Amino acid sequence: MKRIQLTLFTAIFTITICQAQEYKASLFGCVSDGITNNTSSIQAAIDYIAEKGGGKLNFYVGRYLTGGLVLKSNVTIELHEGAILVASSNINDFILYDNERALLFGNNLANVSIIGKGVIEANPKQYFLTTDALKRKQLLQPGYLAHTPSLLTMVNCSNVKVEGIIFQQSLQYAQKYISCNHIDLSNQIIRNNTVENSGSVVFQNTKSIALKNIFIDAKGQAIIKDQHSEITMMENCINPNGKPVL
Repeated sequence: MKRIQLTLFTAIFTITICQAQEYKASLFGCVSDGITNNTSSIQAAIDYIAEKGGGKLNFYVGRYLTGGLVLKSNVTIELHEGAILVASSNINDFILYDNERALLFGNNLANVSIIGKGVIEANPKQYFLTTDALKRKQLLQPGYLAHTPSLLTMVNCSNVKVEGIIFQQSLQYAQKYISCNHIDLSNQIIRNNTVENSGSVVFQNTKSIALKNIFIDAKGQAIIKDQHSEITMMENCINPNGKPVL
């Protein structure tokens, strides 16, 4: 009897721990109306989960407007079907780090995942209209304008997984990986077909890259890889014509 009770207690305890690692974005005040800027609420959620040792932040149906977010180690973001992470149209709302500007940004991280069947998108038309207006008013310096945001940029990160997400309407690059290791990208749709000469996925000095089941519709290059980057596995990664993207 004692053994059964102990086993039951262990099971309940394990389930409780697992449940404690799951968090709803709405619990942190995130609003899915496409109008409310959720930057501070989403960042607070990411920071909280990281401080607790890691876990998953779940976004459900709706449009979540946000500015730049700093990702953290051991934190998974899941965009469930119907959830859309929408980038702000204001250049000042993005993360700016050295020469990189991004909506989602990570530096010196490990074990980061962005998964689900949701969407991450920008609004190029409104972004460039807003930027041009600020430029005409001489509120932005040329050097500040030089760095167009990516939807996701990771620097010096390891064990990064991006699975199932739709990236669309990028301002420049959908994803950019610099000096990273063990990058797993799979089951994605990337529609980077709104800005001329824009690449979709960029690898710089990045090793152990696995690419599987990725559809890329781009006006520029689908994948940009320097000589210091290494793709160890590539399977069923095609363009609209059914040809390999690289």
